[in-house]
Amino acid sequence: MAKPAAPAQQPEKTLSYAYLLPASLPPLHRHVWHCLHGVTKHPEGVAWHREQKMQAIWPQYEMNPWKRRRIQAFSESNWCVWKGPAGCAKTTDAAQIAYDWWMEAPHCSAVIVCSTSFKMLRKRIWAQMTKFHMELPANTFPSPKHGVLIDSDTMIRWKEGDTRNAIFGMAVEEGSAEEVINNLIGIHTHRILLVLDECQGVREAIIQATRNMAKNPEFKFLGIGNPERYLDPLGRLCEPINGWDSVDILNEDTWEVNPGPALGRGRCDSFIGTRSPAYLNEEFAKAIGADAYCRDAAVAVETAKSYMARKHNQMAAAAG
Repeated sequence: MAKPAAPAQQPEKTLSYAYLLPASLPPLHRHVWHCLHGVTKHPEGVAWHREQKMQAIWPQYEMNPWKRRRIQAFSESNWCVWKGPAGCAKTTDAAQIAYDWWMEAPHCSAVIVCSTSFKMLRKRIWAQMTKFHMELPANTFPSPKHGVLIDSDTMIRWKEGDTRNAIFGMAVEEGSAEEVINNLIGIHTHRILLVLDECQGVREAIIQATRNMAKNPEFKFLGIGNPERYLDPLGRLCEPINGWDSVDILNEDTWEVNPGPALGRGRCDSFIGTRSPAYLNEEFAKAIGADAYCRDAAVAVETAKSYMARKHNQMAAAAG
């Protein structure tokens, strides 16, 4: 009589922040799992896993308090708005975070990065996207046919023949609004991320297109720029959920905003020069060549406060 077959050996499991995952799973893959499923028992939340993952993929880029806050905002909210002056790395961080998000599940994800014109797209966020793509470690993708940059089409596709799961670059202020909106809402897949760079300069109809895009199973939005007035598209997105009088924009960095059609709460993060890591940390400032900016701190603070107060009054007058 034949012996009964031995039961199949179950793969060893190990505890990963209160979730049992295979012990053989590399640390990077563990971070991907936690980010993709949005669950963890780590005290710093999913943002910690995303930060660890980004540092493992691009170790040449150091973390700083502003980047950490941006990663946290993106990890905790499906509707994010970042406002701040030029030169504070909003576009760079947005591109890195968006590329990292896409790589969590590139077979069922689309990232659409937009700027006002193709010239600005290539100069700003698409240039950052291609930079992070070229700096990926060897063998990041399963084969040379996966994760291919097609720069002429401003696209990084997952695989040949797949026109849905990719990173797309679009200019949203060239051509008719109807054509642009159709291009945006025509992409259907499981996960969608829309990034609007220079958001203050886009048409309101582009923002309204998110209602259709949110019909995909998972939808995230990130709008970045420097609003010129309260009533421009980015200014409207930055408005606190309880009105401008409910926050002190000179001293508060984060507040809740209307989440649009996205699930959960909306979040706006404000980045003011006098609270930048380069301003507050002399060692960091020197490392990036910003020591001159940090000189005469007391004068700079007063100058910035005066400027922000004037801009606040100008925006209020324009709104009225």
